[in-house]
Amino acid sequence: MDGEKAVATLKEIALDKGLPHTEYALFGVRCPYCGKMDRIRPLEPPDEIEEILGEELSRYREAWEVLARQDCEVGICWFCRQVLRLEEDMTSAGPFQE
Repeated sequence: MDGEKAVATLKEIALDKGLPHTEYALFGVRCPYCGKMDRIRPLEPPDEIEEILGEELSRYREAWEVLARQDCEVGICWFCRQVLRLEEDMTSAGPFQE
């Protein structure tokens, strides 16, 4: 799975399952797509939400492994629903680039 397909897969599953499951936003982080602040939420790793994902677990895990790296996390803008790259300290967000 390439990066573009991984982003599309995570977005599809997040919208379908109402992810992220945890209700907290990263304050002071601006979405690079819509410009909204305080709407960015980190997506949970697959192991933390296995029961919620159900049969989508393997697709979510595969997409997660493509995007999540040591130096970044994966998040989503709760306003425009774009999947974002979060820096390790979660103080800034940006698009995933190939």
